[in-house]
Amino acid sequence: MPETPKAVRRGWRCLLLALAALAAATLPPAARAEYPERELTWLVPYAAGSGSDRWARILSVAAIDVVGQPIHVRIVTGAAGVRAWGEMLAAPPDGHTVYQGTATPVLALLLDARPPFPPTRVKVVGFLTAAAPVLMVRPGAEWRDWRGLLEAAGARPGGLRVGGTLSDLVPAAHLFGQAEVRMAYAPYPDTPDATADFLAGKLAVLAAPPEVALSLGARRATPLLSAGDAAPDPALRAAFPRLGLARDFALEPLALPRWVGVHPDTPDETVQALSDRLGALVGEPSVKALLARTGAEARWVPAAEAQPRYAALLESFAAAAARVR
Repeated sequence: MPETPKAVRRGWRCLLLALAALAAATLPPAARAEYPERELTWLVPYAAGSGSDRWARILSVAAIDVVGQPIHVRIVTGAAGVRAWGEMLAAPPDGHTVYQGTATPVLALLLDARPPFPPTRVKVVGFLTAAAPVLMVRPGAEWRDWRGLLEAAGARPGGLRVGGTLSDLVPAAHLFGQAEVRMAYAPYPDTPDATADFLAGKLAVLAAPPEVALSLGARRATPLLSAGDAAPDPALRAAFPRLGLARDFALEPLALPRWVGVHPDTPDETVQALSDRLGALVGEPSVKALLARTGAEARWVPAAEAQPRYAALLESFAAAAARVR
C-alpha cells in the first residue's frame, strides 16, 4: 500500500530528529553545552554561622570566575544533615545540585535503625579538608590541661559531658576511649547550639572545629587538644601556643573529612568536571586567604581518590560511632 502524505511527513520528521541527534553526538567538546550550564545550588545542612556555612559562602565568592557559574548557598537543616541529603537525591542527577557533607549525616544514617536511605547514596566529588575538632574547656575550669581533664574524668566516670556534632564527637570519643576514661556524650544538630550550651556551662568539654576556638578566643575557651593528625593551623597555634596534639600523648587521631557530593546517578564526566573546577576553586588565592582568616585550611582530595576513601571510611564509622550512642 503506498504511503499517505501524513506517513511521509512522519517519516521525514523521524529522519531529521535522528540526524540531529547524530550531529550533536559527533560535535567536538567545545561545540557542546559545557558544564555547568547554570548556577549551582549548594546545599548546606547546618545553621547559618556554622563551619559548613562559612566554607560554602567563602567558596561562593570566587565561584563565577573559577567554576564558570555562581554558587547559590541554600541552608537546609534537620535530621543531623540527612534532610539536605534527601533534597539532593530528589534533584535531577545533572551535577547542578551539590551537597556539602561531613561525617555527621553519615553517622546519623549508620546509627538509624530504619534510615531513609543508605550513606552509599551519593557520588563523592571530593574532600574539602580533614575536619579534626579541637577539645576545649572554659577558662577557669578545675582542669587546665589534657592530663588534668583525664584525671577528673577518671574520678567521675560518665560524670563529665562532652558536646558537639556527631562528626566532632566521634574523634573525641575515639581519643577518650584510648585514654580509658568514660565520658557522657551529648550529640548536637549543629555547632552553634553546642557552643551556646558550652558557654552557658552545660558542657564540660566542647568538641568543635578549629575556627570555633579562634572565634571564641582565650577569654571564652581554653583549647586542650587537637584531635587531628596534622599540625594545627598557624593562626590557631599562635592564638593557643599550649594546644597539644593527640600524638603528643601517644593517642591515635581520627580526622573526618568535609566532603562534597552529588546525586549517585550523575554522569562520571560531570562529576570529574565538577571535581576539577572545585579543586581550582579551593586553590584560588582569595579563597585561601578568607579560609585562613577563619582558621580553616583547604586540603582538596579529587573525586578519583576521595571516592574509594569514602567507601573505606564507611566501614570504620560504625564502630567509632558506637561509643557515642
